Amino acid sequence: MIKSIKYISLLFVLLQFTSCDDHFLDLSPRRLLTDKQVFNNESTLQAYFATLYQGLPIEDFNFTSGKFDFYPGDGNACASAWAGETWGNAYGGLANTWSPVYKNIRNINELISGLDSLSTLNDSIKKTYKSEAYFLRAFSYFYLVKTWGGVPILRKAQAFKENVAELMLPRNQEEEVWDFILSDLDSAALHLGTTKVYGRVNKYVALAYKSKVALFAASAAKYGVVDKVHFVGVNPARATEFYTKCMDAAEQLMNSGSYSLYDAIADRSQNFQMSFLNASTSPEVLWAKGFDYNATKHTHSWDYLILPYQLKPDFGEKMSPYLQSVEAFEFADGKPGTAIFGASVAGVPVVSATLATVEAAFAGRDPRLFASIITPNDVVKGVKITVQKGVRIGQTNYTGNNYGQLFDKVTKTFVSTPNDSTIMGTGGSGGCGIQNCMTGFFMKKYMDVNREKGLCKDWMSETDFIVMRYAEVLLNYVEATIETQSRLDKGLQCINLVKKRAGVKEFATVAELTKVRYRAERRSEFFAEGQLFWDLRRWRELRSNFLIGSKPESNIRHGLEIWFDYTNNKYFMQRKNQRGITYTEDRIQYDGLPSAELAINPLFIDNPGY
Repeated sequence: MIKSIKYISLLFVLLQFTSCDDHFLDLSPRRLLTDKQVFNNESTLQAYFATLYQGLPIEDFNFTSGKFDFYPGDGNACASAWAGETWGNAYGGLANTWSPVYKNIRNINELISGLDSLSTLNDSIKKTYKSEAYFLRAFSYFYLVKTWGGVPILRKAQAFKENVAELMLPRNQEEEVWDFILSDLDSAALHLGTTKVYGRVNKYVALAYKSKVALFAASAAKYGVVDKVHFVGVNPARATEFYTKCMDAAEQLMNSGSYSLYDAIADRSQNFQMSFLNASTSPEVLWAKGFDYNATKHTHSWDYLILPYQLKPDFGEKMSPYLQSVEAFEFADGKPGTAIFGASVAGVPVVSATLATVEAAFAGRDPRLFASIITPNDVVKGVKITVQKGVRIGQTNYTGNNYGQLFDKVTKTFVSTPNDSTIMGTGGSGGCGIQNCMTGFFMKKYMDVNREKGLCKDWMSETDFIVMRYAEVLLNYVEATIETQSRLDKGLQCINLVKKRAGVKEFATVAELTKVRYRAERRSEFFAEGQLFWDLRRWRELRSNFLIGSKPESNIRHGLEIWFDYTNNKYFMQRKNQRGITYTEDRIQYDGLPSAELAINPLFIDNPGY
């Protein structure tokens, strides 16, 4: 048992949480306390829980380069880059996260043990706190199992021993870990209350996560391969069982009427955009992680990272969505999103027809596109974000090399001083390949549209990160109905709730409720939220989506070059091949165990292919 715990002040609590519950935040600085003092006082228990929440593996704005609370730098190693949604590199692994996650699990087990053996609080209070602890443990193990498959299950607090070898445990089979997590979530849901306390979990969050975890387990059973020697895989015969658990948990939450989709603004694009900025009051948010710069002086750097040149203070443009991400958004009337740009041809850039305006290229698309991505000529914070590569006169292209350059149409040169012969030569925020404008598009999702430019610095953003929202529960349910071909009428209702809120054409019949159409909907709804990488992994499609030669240019990402054709007074657009992302090995479905853990634990056997 921990002999003493140094408790934290309000300042440290606010490092990870904001809440409308004054009692949860109103914690004064603590002295060193004994175990009995810790577990017999609700204020100290809440402080302890704050440290446990702080240690959770939440894949938020600072989840990058295989670490938590890590500065994202150039955006190359964010989860959206791993799945080819934004400019960046392929997945590099999460070896650095194993140890801190297990450390937090041990602390959670200490708390559960302390409540059982030391606490004199009444049984009702103890059950509530234990239930919350069960959820935190389940959440931590969910991160571990989706990353490594079978991992050691620590069910109880481990007493310190001089012989460290006695603390070593072998890996449990992956299937055992899924069952353990679901059991913990059932225990959590049993006694957690239904009251909404911003920043903390309740019964409905436990049910929401049960739907998510069961869906992952079902995917492993249906699409994975069992290899008990290497502790990975789930019995295929259990796929329907897990899909059913997903649907049952989601239905219990949906039938409660406690949550609904954010739908406060008539404009569909603005509504979706603001749903991520009004997390503390949104009926859609089940659980969010809050940030308060005034209290902590250390939050996250999302705005600093994503702002285009015309809005940024001195950095920005480091997380550019690829053209494929734009094309993945269907048209509002249901047409495929790739229609305007045509089919890609290997090695040959695709050129659009000439257009009277830049905006015409994106007209009629899913409103979520404009809430998620800054497209050329979008107006953000009162500024028109212009993106242009250069100018064409006759059959000759003139390419700029800097932001906001002027082009003299008489001398056919880029100049710095405007005159009667100058026109816009390059965009105010560059053009695809000019300066930091890597793809021609910029991130908008989670951008704080009201935050002053001077406050958009590193570690200063305050946008809360939504860990779980109601739309995911609805779509989890839809996926399970499609995979089991059961409850399809209810699945149709659920996906149409998401579509209606988005402002896109709803499905008329269950015949439209196909796996392909569903996955396209999921991709649009959760763009750049870190979902796609894990979805592709659990569907066992990460490798096939990026394997060279599996389909034309499957691993090549594209940018969009925009040119002004002065001769015809129109614009044309051209695809530009950018960097490729390739996953060539089957082993990518799991990470290899961290080398440090393999070195110290002789009982460990690594995953297949490592």
